[in-house]
Amino acid sequence: MTNCGGVRKTARIMEVSHQAIINRLGRLARQAIALQADILQDYVPCEDLVTDGFESFVSDQFQPNNIHILAGKSSQFFITFDYAHLRRKGKMTELQKAERDQRERHYIRKRISISQSFLQIVDLVEQYAQKRRLTCLYSDEKLEYQRLVMGSDVLQSLKSEGRFEHVRIFFPFGAHHRQSTFFCQLSGQAI
Repeated sequence: MTNCGGVRKTARIMEVSHQAIINRLGRLARQAIALQADILQDYVPCEDLVTDGFESFVSDQFQPNNIHILAGKSSQFFITFDYAHLRRKGKMTELQKAERDQRERHYIRKRISISQSFLQIVDLVEQYAQKRRLTCLYSDEKLEYQRLVMGSDVLQSLKSEGRFEHVRIFFPFGAHHRQSTFFCQLSGQAI
């Protein structure tokens, strides 16, 4: 799995069924989650933090979501994520609108906003920042991020004490250049 081989290719190489590989991947994933949960019980990051979010789909275009992540800036250690189920947007036919409404009635129990999702990240940053001498949080210029960080009494108090800083990174170009610029800035490489 280290050479970007898919499940079926790995199964052919190992001469087992693809279901056996899927089974082992599932077991390995559960062990990794358990290990990370154990590590995070007493974890206090000793590096700056980076947060961002991205939109994706659960299974099809009727189930969009937004996932925020929090990671260590240098180690890229994945600390946490939060999930927000979004309402499908964009142009739709009447049939697609009916399909969306039907799915929302039957499948979506609780919808949280992107702001509510990011607030979970902010709460964790507050906990870490209170235990450290200085915490720096890097994010892009999304207004919701700035509003929620500025709205945190804990982080603003730590900021006034010189113990917290929120660095917002501006990306003047398209998404591909923005992503490569962001990672170059985080790793300290020249652009």
